[in-house]
Amino acid sequence: MSQQNYYRKTVTVTFYAENPEVLEQSVEGLAQEAVTGEIVADAGDQKTETISPLEAAYGLIRAGSEPRFFMDLPDPELINENPEVEECIVALARCDIETPEFDEALGRLQAIIGVNSGDLAAQFFSGMDWANMAANVRRDKVRGYIGAEQSHADSAVSR
Repeated sequence: MSQQNYYRKTVTVTFYAENPEVLEQSVEGLAQEAVTGEIVADAGDQKTETISPLEAAYGLIRAGSEPRFFMDLPDPELINENPEVEECIVALARCDIETPEFDEALGRLQAIIGVNSGDLAAQFFSGMDWANMAANVRRDKVRGYIGAEQSHADSAVSR
């Protein structure tokens, strides 16, 4: 998996017409009507946003496409079935949270699931009494973190 960034630009268009039937056509038809002057279009756009591979994957799914549209995007529905993810979960459960080994294992996990920022991880793992947790509890916490990243990415594309 790559940790490259992907980009999103949102454009909203509102069409106005004197007749409601004119508005009951495809976006392409509406755009053509706007060019000919049959209807009026008001468009606004937002600045281009940088998004993670995981956010891009959820965006493609929401748009009705496959996450593989862009090479190397993770398939959010298959993340928990990925043996590399399980290896990272086990590695993280073995590490002390305040070691370079933990940071390396977390970075590897983030690369596999398509996360480019450590912001959510910092919040998620902050204040945990990792040293006193059993290995199975640690593994469950890491799985909870993966779920939090998935939820965050999914909600980021629905804004």
